[in-house]
Amino acid sequence: MGSIAELSADYERNGKKIFVDDARGKSAVKERYLVVDENVAKEILDGRIFETDNPSAFIEWARIYDFGIIALDNLKSVDATDDPARNVTAKAIIAAIMNHQLWSRGKAFKGTLYDGGASILEDMD
Repeated sequence: MGSIAELSADYERNGKKIFVDDARGKSAVKERYLVVDENVAKEILDGRIFETDNPSAFIEWARIYDFGIIALDNLKSVDATDDPARNVTAKAIIAAIMNHQLWSRGKAFKGTLYDGGASILEDMD
């Protein structure tokens, strides 16, 4: 299993990108797009995977603009460790992406992460 940076590079080659929206996380993307409105959802998240601890705020936009959500709101805490190899949350996200083959999804979905590494995937038709 690769690092989140390697996985992000693979997504980038396929026209997708991994974004993080979490006030506890450390990400250049988070700093730039901390406030997500409909315009950002349409122009930036379309066809991409969006990680958030507030998934309910984005469900309708995900359906409209066809992006995936990885929900972090059921985790007791989000690991902010800078090293992806040691970051428990990053490892759980990578495991969910790999286990559910999220790179191959052609429509909106919501993947929910749980403590201990479990995840559930829901299609949002």
